[in-house]
Amino acid sequence: MSNRMIPSSQISEILEGYIGEIFVDASFWIALMNVRDERYNHARYTWEAIIGRGLQPVTTNWTHFEALTLLNGRVVARHDWALNLLDLVQHTTSIETQQHLKTGPSK
Repeated sequence: MSNRMIPSSQISEILEGYIGEIFVDASFWIALMNVRDERYNHARYTWEAIIGRGLQPVTTNWTHFEALTLLNGRVVARHDWALNLLDLVQHTTSIETQQHLKTGPSK
C-alpha cells in the first residue's frame, strides 16, 4: 500500500459534487476499525464524509473476509474489532456488498 494519503482537509473537497459509489477495500476497513492503525483518523474522517454526502460504499464479500481475517489474526488479534466491522457491514443499509462467489456448501 502506498504511504501517500490525501490530506483529510481535502477529502470533503474531493467528494464535493461526487455522485455514485465508492469501493471500500480491506485496508480501509482495517484502518477504520483499528484505533492503533496510523491511518485510523484518516479512515474515520473519510468514512464520515462518504456517509455524510450520501455516497454508497461498495465492497465485496471477499473484501469482508480479508479484513475480518486480518483483524482476527496474530498481528492485530482483536476479535472485538472484527465483530464491530461485521456489525457495521451488516447493519449499515447504505453499504452494498457484492457477492462474488457463493459461500458455504453447494447443493
